[in-house]
Amino acid sequence: MSLRDLSRESGISMGGLYAYIGSKNDLASVIAGVQRKTIEQVIGGLASADLEPVHCLRAMIYGEIYMTEVLHPWYYFCFMELKGLPREQQQQTLDLEMRFEGFLIDTIRAGEASGQFSCEHPELLAAQVTAQLQQWHLKPWKFKLLDVSTQQYAQYIFENLLLSLHYESAESSSIDDASTILCS
Repeated sequence: MSLRDLSRESGISMGGLYAYIGSKNDLASVIAGVQRKTIEQVIGGLASADLEPVHCLRAMIYGEIYMTEVLHPWYYFCFMELKGLPREQQQQTLDLEMRFEGFLIDTIRAGEASGQFSCEHPELLAAQVTAQLQQWHLKPWKFKLLDVSTQQYAQYIFENLLLSLHYESAESSSIDDASTILCS
């Protein structure tokens, strides 16, 4: 996408765009900044909510999936344009991903400390979950072909995370039900 493409698609003149945005990198920087702020608000809100670990994980998974659903074009744009951003902004984006994974790890460890979860490698599990979440916004065509809804995908990731954590509760039967739906 060029600024000329943006001008044509948005109906804003090139002069109007250049008054606010000097280059494609400036545009990507602004969009990435808004995304970082939004994600920080969501993750920060969860951190201060003092939820039980299982409820915190659910909120994180569903929150991330639905947030990327709403902001999909911007996530995709930033992902594709990340390499063109200044090194400092690339690092801020990488730091945000690592913060998200750190929050997952902390939540897993809190669940272990309370006896709810069992996990030998929380870092690897957090990296795996993050990759699954990224898959949703990077390859939406795949999930359209599979006829998988946003709700189904979020539920599948969450319930498989609980299985990986050896979580047992009265909700366990719903895990089997969801896995059967997605695996059939």
